[in-house]
Amino acid sequence: MNSPNGTQSGLSIVEALVTMVILLIVMGGVYQIFESTSLTYRMQQGMARVQESGRFAMDYLLNDIRMAGFLGCFSGTPSGGFIALEEELVENKLIIRRAMDKRAAILGIEEVDQSGDFTILKIDDNGIIFSAGEALVVNNCNDVIFTTAVDDSNNGTLKVVGIDIPDNFMTNNMGEIMNLAQIEYTIDHGSTLIVEDGVEVGVRSLFRKLNYEPRQEIVEGVDAIRFRYGIDTNNDRNVDDFVDAASVTDWGQVRSVRIALLAASPEEIRRMEPDPNSSYNLLGDVIPLATDDRRRIRRVFEASIGIRNRLQ
Repeated sequence: MNSPNGTQSGLSIVEALVTMVILLIVMGGVYQIFESTSLTYRMQQGMARVQESGRFAMDYLLNDIRMAGFLGCFSGTPSGGFIALEEELVENKLIIRRAMDKRAAILGIEEVDQSGDFTILKIDDNGIIFSAGEALVVNNCNDVIFTTAVDDSNNGTLKVVGIDIPDNFMTNNMGEIMNLAQIEYTIDHGSTLIVEDGVEVGVRSLFRKLNYEPRQEIVEGVDAIRFRYGIDTNNDRNVDDFVDAASVTDWGQVRSVRIALLAASPEEIRRMEPDPNSSYNLLGDVIPLATDDRRRIRRVFEASIGIRNRLQ
């Protein structure tokens, strides 16, 4: 602004206020753009984590369920009450039993204890070591025998418990020996902390336990899992109905499994609108959400898988 004598002076109060208002409007717009962009980024990151967690958890479950009851080249139903897959309702865990990746050809029998306490097998171990106490399955493609290693395998020999091998078991096919595993899946609170109903707890995660090893948190952000089992009631190797675990009377009738899991972003998405859903439906079961845990992105994943060698 110009003064009466023609010299230039500073801004008037009105001009300064107008300038400040304009600056505040501009800064407010910039802040809104920043917040919107930041929220979009956080939601995209959260969705990416949900997709990753859901797919990773499904891959683990599908691979193990597909191989439930795998006993090498033997494809029948073993005697002795072997259960390939079951859901334990008291502790809410899925249990899968199958042969794993250690395998060695059996070359013959070196020694049979007179009292029947042990048998020493000659094996082509090819550098594989079977550990003392490890559960094992011996098969000749036509039948199987379950046993346990007494000692670590050594120099092509393996000492196992009992194992009364019939005379004709290895006549035409010397067979092989493999390690046997029990795999357990559970949902429990993991290491990342969230607030749920006013209490700080670990975010729910998928845990996997192999035999007697400590369980491992393999995927965080898995709120819940539900299974439905395809049962064959007339033994024609076709699924006649899908039922929950409480309705399965014979786990040997299970031919396939339907899986639904609810995956969630491990952390809250700041400034995200609360999830409009107060619950999610997993294969008919309603999974409620805590009132103060609705700012995490969630998605339901579903899949079906046939159990190896049990379907037509």
